[in-house]
Amino acid sequence: MRRGLPTRSDAPTSYALLPGYDLGGECMHHHAEGQDPQTATPPVGGVSPARGAAEHLLARARWSASRAAGPGGQHKDKTDTRAELTVSLASLEGMAPALAERLAESLGLHTRPLRITRQRERSLARNQAAAAERLGELVAAALALPLPRRPTRPSRSQREARLNEKVQRGAVKRLRRVVEVD
Repeated sequence: MRRGLPTRSDAPTSYALLPGYDLGGECMHHHAEGQDPQTATPPVGGVSPARGAAEHLLARARWSASRAAGPGGQHKDKTDTRAELTVSLASLEGMAPALAERLAESLGLHTRPLRITRQRERSLARNQAAAAERLGELVAAALALPLPRRPTRPSRSQREARLNEKVQRGAVKRLRRVVEVD
């Protein structure tokens, strides 16, 4: 702890203060268990599954602040404006198990906590908002369903090349046979 400065380990205490993140009490645990988050209907209030999951994580994540690097003069040297958001596996508690597992796998929370840092702005609140926005982007990407693979047929030249290769390979094997002399 630096002398004379309060610690910011749990800042902000109210996540509703972050622009664009109205918690409104709607989280992903309102969805039926085992339901796919992309096809699930949003809870009452119209919160999308990705946003609801991001808000759930924001409410349970750990915030910290420190002095930012780079230019900025005296203001930078005296204030904690660098925001760091840490999301751990414990932050997934209270979510539907299928959704929590999918997020943990996609975000790599089984091996390490997710750390998002922002220090571009001169204000801690703006850096926290940017970190929260980045978390929303990561959650949306993690919940996006992968496009189904569309099987492609081999072209005519590919089929002919494969058959020619098989004929040549068969010829080589025929030459290796032991010839029986009568």
